[in-house]
Amino acid sequence: GGVGLFAVQLAKWKGAQVVGIASAKNEGFLKSVGVDALIDYKTTDFSKIPADFDAVFDSMASSEHTIPILKKGGKYVTITAKPSESLVQKHDVTATHFLFHSNAEQLKIIVNLIEQNHVKVFLDKEFKLTEAKDALKYQHEGRSRGKNVLVV
Repeated sequence: GGVGLFAVQLAKWKGAQVVGIASAKNEGFLKSVGVDALIDYKTTDFSKIPADFDAVFDSMASSEHTIPILKKGGKYVTITAKPSESLVQKHDVTATHFLFHSNAEQLKIIVNLIEQNHVKVFLDKEFKLTEAKDALKYQHEGRSRGKNVLVV
């Protein structure tokens, strides 16, 4: 979705190697955005992935799959529900629940990154205001490739 796509671009801008978790049908698109490798969540047995990741940014509430692939001392950051403390302790990682709070300074930085083509905002689909229920359903299905817009 839009948050994950933005996170990928920011991570690449900072020089990180990025592994995305998505279905294989999105691999070409995600690589064009900057993802270096893809884990297909539909076919991958996460228990077979070595605990070799330094950090995970989770925008889909998948801590039960992603915390175990972190190295000891790894960092788990989510914008969804906090993972269970027992899962965090079991894998000896740190977990942070992150909420976005915009302020003028942050917005200026983001606008600057967009203007300099370091990051791109992806718009997936437009919905009429009368289709707001459909827009919400579409968003919750997790198929979005960017931001969805209600047109007033």
